[in-house]
Amino acid sequence: MRSGSRRLGNLILLIGGYGLGQGTIFLAQTWLISRGQLGLVANFGVNFYIATLAIMLVDFGSTAVLARETAAIQHARTLEQTAVTRATNLWSEFWAIVPSRVAMAVAVVAAGAISAILTADPFARAYAIWAWPAVAIWAFNATGLLDGLRLSGMNGVAGALPFILSGVSLALVADQPPAVAGALLGAALSTGYLLAVTGQMLALGRSGHAPRWVRPTRPTVIQSARSGFAALLATLPGQIYFRFQILLAGAFLGEAGVALFLYAKQIVIGFAQLIGFLRRIEFPDLVSRLKGTHGPILREIMAAQRLGTVIAAAASVLVLVVGLTVWLTTTGSIAEAGLATALFAPIIITSGVMLSLTQALTAQGNYHWTALVMIMSSAIAALLTFVFAFSRNITGFAAADAIANLLAITLAIWVLKHPAKSRIEVVAQ
Repeated sequence: MRSGSRRLGNLILLIGGYGLGQGTIFLAQTWLISRGQLGLVANFGVNFYIATLAIMLVDFGSTAVLARETAAIQHARTLEQTAVTRATNLWSEFWAIVPSRVAMAVAVVAAGAISAILTADPFARAYAIWAWPAVAIWAFNATGLLDGLRLSGMNGVAGALPFILSGVSLALVADQPPAVAGALLGAALSTGYLLAVTGQMLALGRSGHAPRWVRPTRPTVIQSARSGFAALLATLPGQIYFRFQILLAGAFLGEAGVALFLYAKQIVIGFAQLIGFLRRIEFPDLVSRLKGTHGPILREIMAAQRLGTVIAAAASVLVLVVGLTVWLTTTGSIAEAGLATALFAPIIITSGVMLSLTQALTAQGNYHWTALVMIMSSAIAALLTFVFAFSRNITGFAAADAIANLLAITLAIWVLKHPAKSRIEVVAQ
């Protein structure tokens, strides 16, 4: 009962926090679209998603790695282990990945500085200058520790802050010059991530896992870097693919097309992130379940992650119905946004199933195959998006997304059902 109550509490906090964060941005974008300010929506969307890609790079796959290692430590603890020993083990894992994060942060900030110098866009330059502090701050995030300790709900609260501040600022800068708007939005993002990391550390302290320094050894740093890089490769292809779509939308659909594409994707990404949060709550149980399972692995995976799959299906239907209703009952930019949203609605369920299977691979520590599945599917999807883009229709972008997810699902199922063969092939590589 206690475990069930904790999962419910985490779910409520994740949904509430993320819903508030994404909802704030969504409402601001809807208001701007209703005013015909598609340019600001497009400018903010492009720069915001570049910044969040940088944030993901700096995390260096550590959310998945730390969650798995923390869950394993908690699962394997014995009566002989003291609280101090367990805390030492947890923070040893944390500090082992920090050098990789810091190195990535330095590289990303350097690239951002060069970009700010070279760009002629005053909005992009100002946003970059004021948003890059968020990158350095995120090198010390504790998201994976909280997930592994079954405290994912606190991540929902903390993670919502950058989105809430960005959404509120987006509405407030509607009539500001581009340079001022970019600076305020970038500063809002950095402030949000500073508050998020601070909140994470406070949550760990209150749970009895207060931050502590544990000097990492060279072997643990190297091992963490390898695992983190492999986990990063599992998420990076999809993120790069999305930014590639934004570039193609700008080239083939124009400014208005970019705004509508980003608006529709924002809704789909919002639900996908919600499903991702559910998966994170389910992750520690999935790790334990797969360690002791002897039955059909796909049945075990779906049983451990049933709730997320059901919600993904329901959300997909809901978004489709609402999008079509808006398209049929309104006119102008809002009607076009409704149609675009409806076209992307099926992606919610396909991405939900895909995440369920790739997370199972992560739970097994099979980071390399997870990365390979995502690289192959994203590469094919990028090629299809490029081909479909010549039709100058947003439908092709949605179709490419669906094909990418279905391909990833097929590959993941094969790997999960042929563990011996996949291990041999990884060794051979």
